[in-house]
Amino acid sequence: MLNWKTNYWVKPEDDFFNSTYCKRCGFNLAGGRTMSWFSTDVICLQCSNEEDTIKRNMIKRGVNPDRYEGCGPLKFAFLQYEFGED
Repeated sequence: MLNWKTNYWVKPEDDFFNSTYCKRCGFNLAGGRTMSWFSTDVICLQCSNEEDTIKRNMIKRGVNPDRYEGCGPLKFAFLQYEFGED
């Protein structure tokens, strides 16, 4: 992004290191953080484990989870409903 005052390119704010709480469950990120596989949310490790469960269940049912990387929160909600439980 170009700063209109200085005409220098500046990097936009990085949400990953500035986030304090998980975007999905609200848990404090002091214990660890990662990016969501399905969206650009910064999530806690517990939510990351839930995503791993969804990906494993997708593979068990013959669905390639790589096709849904970065699919967004609405599609993730559907995948969570469809593949969320063992």
